[in-house]
Amino acid sequence: MKLALTGAQSTGKTTLAKELSKLFNLPLITEQSRTVIKQFNVTAPKYLKEEELPDFQWKLFASQIIEEQSKKNFISDRCPTCFAAYASQFCKDETFIKEYAQKIENYLLLVKPYDLIIYVPPMFPIEDDGIRSSSEEVQHKTDLLIQHFLEMWKTKYGLNIMTINKASFQGRIKQVENYIEDPLRLGI
Repeated sequence: MKLALTGAQSTGKTTLAKELSKLFNLPLITEQSRTVIKQFNVTAPKYLKEEELPDFQWKLFASQIIEEQSKKNFISDRCPTCFAAYASQFCKDETFIKEYAQKIENYLLLVKPYDLIIYVPPMFPIEDDGIRSSSEEVQHKTDLLIQHFLEMWKTKYGLNIMTINKASFQGRIKQVENYIEDPLRLGI
């Protein structure tokens, strides 16, 4: 089973992914940006120069694909919809944004990398960890862009997407568990 979480920053994706990894005994693919950013000698994407953003995004996407393709089954705390949303928001190069979104779309269409994408909407106050943006405006814009990409690609390619409803942490786990246990939903 291949599961990926998507959502803006500070929505609880990593915590949820870690717990689901244990529950379903799946290898966890952690957020690649924290690894890739080290190649640029800065501590967070917000410190990249504008001209470095496309290179960062390509390396991020490549790193995610390498991780996913190296595992038969997995749960990932990010997926390319997140990358497309951040690139659309922060990169100024329109040609790059179109090409990047097209590559992500091709990956989703041709590779069909996920049995299920779990969309995690904002539910908590943003925690400033020094890496991700602590701006509620950025979180809101990112969330809207992710929803846009998910809806577009679900309609176009029939992606299997579930939305986490507001609930306690255990309630969120139960929502995913119930969804996955329904064989008609996953078709696997």
